[in-house]
Amino acid sequence: MAGIDKIYGTQAQYDEFHEWMRKEKPEFLNYFYSRPLLPSGMFPLTNFPSEIDTWLYNNCPLKWVQEAIREQYNGAPRAVSHTPGPWKVGGKTGYLNQLAIEPSIGCVYGAGEEVQANARLIAVAPDLLEALEALLEGDFNAAEKARAAIAKAKGED
Repeated sequence: MAGIDKIYGTQAQYDEFHEWMRKEKPEFLNYFYSRPLLPSGMFPLTNFPSEIDTWLYNNCPLKWVQEAIREQYNGAPRAVSHTPGPWKVGGKTGYLNQLAIEPSIGCVYGAGEEVQANARLIAVAPDLLEALEALLEGDFNAAEKARAAIAKAKGED
């Protein structure tokens, strides 16, 4: 999974972040853009992959960096090894009794309503994972996320 688009900041923030990174993880310096030369305004400072975003979120003492990452991810970054959702049931693949799961996840075989039900259940997997993670994290919206995922799996959305 790609990381956040960029971390933006001022020239002073660039200097502060770059100096901290130089001491803490110099191998990550190659993800920094060239130092901005303008005295004011916001600039793209870095473009990290998601693994570094997660590490920074958990380790960087600079609150503005953590906030930038939180904003880009709509919360704390999570390591994901599967194709990120949303997934959806696609059209027929050209083969009898086969439906696609998009984006290019795979195909579901079966007959009649069974193939539709199986495809919906597979397509809702990222939503179900998100609902379960929310439950474990004590998210007050976990039940709402779970209900929405179940409705989607049953074709009731």
